[in-house]
Amino acid sequence: MKPSAYNYRLRKTEGEIILYNTLNDSFIALTDKEYDALNKECLSSISKDCLETLFDNGFIVDDKIDERAILRYKFERARYATENLVITLAPTLNCNFACPYCYETPREGYMSDTDFGHILGFIKERFDDTRFKKLQVNWYGGEPMLCFSSITSWSRCLIQFCEERNIAYTSHMITNGSLINSQNIELIKDCCITNIQMTIDGWGEEHDKRRRSKDGSKYFNTIIDAVLLAAKTDIEVSCRMNVDANNVSDYYRLADRFQHIPNVYVHIGHLRDYGDLPTEVFRCFTCEEFSAEECAAFKRSGYSVRDLENIFSKRHIFCGACAENSYVIDEQCNVYKCWNDIGNPNRIIFNLNEDEADRRINFESLCAYMAWNPFDDPNCGQCIWMPICGGGCLFEKEELGAPFCYPPVYTVDEYLDMYLKEVYGDEGDQKG
Repeated sequence: MKPSAYNYRLRKTEGEIILYNTLNDSFIALTDKEYDALNKECLSSISKDCLETLFDNGFIVDDKIDERAILRYKFERARYATENLVITLAPTLNCNFACPYCYETPREGYMSDTDFGHILGFIKERFDDTRFKKLQVNWYGGEPMLCFSSITSWSRCLIQFCEERNIAYTSHMITNGSLINSQNIELIKDCCITNIQMTIDGWGEEHDKRRRSKDGSKYFNTIIDAVLLAAKTDIEVSCRMNVDANNVSDYYRLADRFQHIPNVYVHIGHLRDYGDLPTEVFRCFTCEEFSAEECAAFKRSGYSVRDLENIFSKRHIFCGACAENSYVIDEQCNVYKCWNDIGNPNRIIFNLNEDEADRRINFESLCAYMAWNPFDDPNCGQCIWMPICGGGCLFEKEELGAPFCYPPVYTVDEYLDMYLKEVYGDEGDQKG
C-alpha cells in the first residue's frame, strides 16, 4: 500500500490535520502522528481501523495502482466519447458592437440556407458514423441575433432531424443582448434555446464604455431589459461580467440587481489582455488576483452546498476543443476546434463545401488540439489538481505563454473550508 498522489493537506488545527483527496472527493481528519506516518509511508504504525478508512476513501492505494495512468485513460475516454455531438454555429462574424477586448476579426457576410444545408449534411454524417444520442447547438458569432430569422428556420430543421431519430436536442445562444426584445423572445424559446449568455461589463456608463456599439448607442438598459424578458419566458440567463481592477466593484451591483430574479445567474469572467487593450480603461488581473475576486464574489453570493460541489466536480477534459465530437463552424462553412480560433484562416480544419471524400484536412491545426495531452506537460501531469482542472485552456496557454490554471486552485483552502463548514459543521470527518 502507498499514499495517494492526490492527497492535499488542507489545514492543521490543534491536534489534527485535515486531508482532502482530489481524486475521490474525500476528507479525513488525522492526528499528527497518523499524518506523519502516512506522509513518511510508515503505514505499519497506523491502526488497522484507520488504514481501512484511508483505503476506503482513496487516501492510500494498492502499490500496483498508477493513479495518473487512470486519469490519463479517463481523459482519453472523454476525448473520444461520441454519445454527444456539440456544434457551435456562427451564422455571421459581423457584430453591432466593437468591444476592444474581442479576439475575433469581424467581417461582413452571413450564412446562407445552402451553407446550412452543408452543415446539416455534416451533422447527418456524424450521426451515421457515431449514432450520437444528444445534439447540442450553440449559436455564436459575431452577433447571432443579426441572423435571427434564419436561426428560427434552421432550428426547426434541427429539431425535426432530432425528433425523427430520437435524439435529445438542446440549444444555447451567446449574444450581446442588444437585439432581444418582446417581439422575438417567444420565438427564441420556440427555437428550443433554453440558455442565453449575455455579457454585461459594468453598471451603466461603465458597461457602455467597455462594450461600445458601432453606432454609438448606449445599450446597457436594453440588455438589462433583455435579461428580464428572457428570464420571464423561462429561459435561463447566464450574465457574464468580464472583470478587471477598474470595474470589479460593479459586479456586486449587477449581482444585487438580479439576486431575486428566477432563471438569472451572474458570474464573473477573467478579462484577458492579448496586447492591445487601452490601459486608461482596462487593468487586467493576474490569475491569482482574479481567483481572489472570484472567491470573494462566491462568498457573497449566498452559495449552496451544490454550488461548492460544482467547483470541485470532476473534469476529465477541460473543453470540447480537445474532444472528438465537438466542432465550431463559421458562416463560410469553415470548421474549427476552438471558438477562439474562429475567423483565423490558419486554424481552419476543413471546409464543408467540399465533399466528405475530398475534404482537405489541416492536420497541423487539428493535431494542435487532438494530439495535445496535458499529462505530457511536466507541470500539469504531476499536478494534484488535475482531476478537477482537466488540464486547463490550451488556447490561453498558447496566447499568454503561461499555464492557465483553473481559478479556484489559487484559493482552494477557502472553498474547502466553506464546504467543510456547510457539510460537516467544520469537523471534516469522512467522505465529502
